[in-house]
Amino acid sequence: MQPDVYEVVERAQAGDEEAKNQLVVMMMNDKCMAKLSRYLYRNRLMEPDEVRGEFWLGVAKSIHKVKRIGDP
Repeated sequence: MQPDVYEVVERAQAGDEEAKNQLVVMMMNDKCMAKLSRYLYRNRLMEPDEVRGEFWLGVAKSIHKVKRIGDP
């Protein structure tokens, strides 16, 4: 059974490193990069690795600001 995403977010916001890692795994399992990958395939002006890195940096920086879970 997959843990409640809200519980994982709350633990991650409290500084739980395991919860932060679990949140990333949950996002990857939910194919969070699918839309970004389609965009990257069409837009060749940016390096895909750079955009992926910026995406995950944004995720890491925004964990403490999450108030609502949805489709970004």
